[in-house]
Amino acid sequence: MKKTVSILGLAVCGAAMAASIGDIVLDGGFEEGTPNPFWEEFSENFASPICSAESCTDFFGVAFEGDWWVWFGGPQASETGWVFQEITIPAGTATLRFWLDINRNSGNGTDFMTVTLDGEEVFTALESDAPDYNPWTQVVLDVSAFADGETHVLRFESTTNRNGGLFTNFFLDAVEITVEPGGCTRDPAWQCDGDVDGDGQVNPVDSGLVQAAFGSGDEQDLCNYDVDCDGQINPVDSGIVQSLFGTCDAPRGVCP
Repeated sequence: MKKTVSILGLAVCGAAMAASIGDIVLDGGFEEGTPNPFWEEFSENFASPICSAESCTDFFGVAFEGDWWVWFGGPQASETGWVFQEITIPAGTATLRFWLDINRNSGNGTDFMTVTLDGEEVFTALESDAPDYNPWTQVVLDVSAFADGETHVLRFESTTNRNGGLFTNFFLDAVEITVEPGGCTRDPAWQCDGDVDGDGQVNPVDSGLVQAAFGSGDEQDLCNYDVDCDGQINPVDSGIVQSLFGTCDAPRGVCP
């Protein structure tokens, strides 16, 4: 039996939504094995927390899908392990999904697996949560707060301690992040960050267009000229554009 735990509070903005952006996590099923070209990996006691039935034995379980998965914990007196990856999350409604199986638990009340983005905790499971995550259970998290077109660090980490003859396993597999593009569509499309007239350069013409829209509440004006996404067009926005004169960086995401 497979089940899903959803921890979502999704809000969709904008009248028209583009098709969802496919999975942006590289090798979320860990099928590249170890050493993994996409995940940084560490285990206190083992070569890697990334396992296959052949490399780690399947005595305590197997992957959710494929041949490889992450095994945190195990029978050692104490164990700390982690995997992490840098990812770029486009603007929109971002959803993190992964499958978790806590198929043994020590009963010590302290063993955990935590998920962070840029060091900010977005999910934690304790060994006592085993009844909720056995067998394999999908966890679904809203991570839209990080959907800004920037690079973020997605990290899974665990620390466990044996309790007499009892120990905890946290199994992780099938990690993905998908994004439903949110907000509006700029018209014209920016070719550079701050290029509000879409001509491929940032200059006084662009800041002049922003200044001409000061105070406007028009939805399209806000989409085009509210550079700092505070819900208004004012001198702060034209100042940002002026600071970008002569540059052509990648355009920032639209406001949600």
